Amino acid sequence: MILNSRRLFQQFLVDGYTMIESERISYIRREQKDLRSETYSKLAKLAADPDSGVTIRGKKVVLPCSYTGSPRYMMQNYLDAMTLCKNFGYPDLFITFTCNPNWPEITRFVAEKGLKSDDRPDVITRVFKQKLDSLMKDFKEKHWFGRLRGAVYTVEFQKRGLPHAHILLFLEPEDKLTTAAHIDKYISAEIPDKDEDPELYQIVTDHMMHGPCGAERPSCPCTYINKGPDRITVAAENEEVDEISDYYDCRYLSACEAAWRIYGFDIHYRFPPVER
Repeated sequence: MILNSRRLFQQFLVDGYTMIESERISYIRREQKDLRSETYSKLAKLAADPDSGVTIRGKKVVLPCSYTGSPRYMMQNYLDAMTLCKNFGYPDLFITFTCNPNWPEITRFVAEKGLKSDDRPDVITRVFKQKLDSLMKDFKEKHWFGRLRGAVYTVEFQKRGLPHAHILLFLEPEDKLTTAAHIDKYISAEIPDKDEDPELYQIVTDHMMHGPCGAERPSCPCTYINKGPDRITVAAENEEVDEISDYYDCRYLSACEAAWRIYGFDIHYRFPPVER
C-alpha cells in the first residue's frame, strides 16, 4: 500500500489536518460578526456614548476560546486550573508521562508491516492516548500516590513529534507528602540496584540515561534532538488585530499532533469539572 511508504504517511496526516484546520479557521473568519455579535453590540453602545471614553478603531479578528489550541482556549483552561488551586491548594505532584516508541504494542504492529515506529504516527498517538487514559484511571482508582481530590494535564508534542503529558495531582489532606521519608517513598534520584531490582534497573538505564555521546559517539541520538533556537518576531502593527493570522504565524505541526487533532483527542484534561 502506497501510504506505508516512509514519510509519505506522515505528510498525509499533516496535510489532512491542515485542510481541516483551514476550513474551521475560514468559517470563523467569515462568521466574525455573528460570533461576536453580543460583545460587539455592547461596545457599539459604549462607543455611541460620548462620556464613555470608548472608541472603536480599526478591525479586530477574534479566534474564540472554543477553538482548541487558540490563545484564548489556553487562557481559559489556565484559569480553570487556577480555580482548582484556589479550592484545593497547591498541587502535590508534577508528573511527566512521555510516549515511548519502543512500547511493545507499537513495535509489534510496525514489525508485522516491515516499518519503523516513526512511519506510523497515528499508531503512536492512539497507543499513547490509551496508556494515558489508563494511567489517569489508576491514579484515581488505585490511589498510587494517595486519594485524589483533583487532577489536571496538558498534552504537548516535541518538535520531533512524540507526545507527552504534564500532569498535576491534588491529593487529599491526609495523603499529602509532608515528610522527607514520605517523599523518598515515591521519588528517587538514584540508580536502582541491579541485583535487588533488575527490572527497575533496566527501565531506568534504558529510558532515563544515555551515553556515551559527543565526540566519542557522533551518531548518538541526543546530538540532533534540539528543539530549535529561540525566536521572536517584531513588527510595527497598525490598528487592525488579526488573532487568526497571529495563530498561524510560525506554527509548527508535527505528524503526531496532526493525528491527535484529527482523532479529536483532548489536549487538556481536568477533574473535577469547573463551571465558567
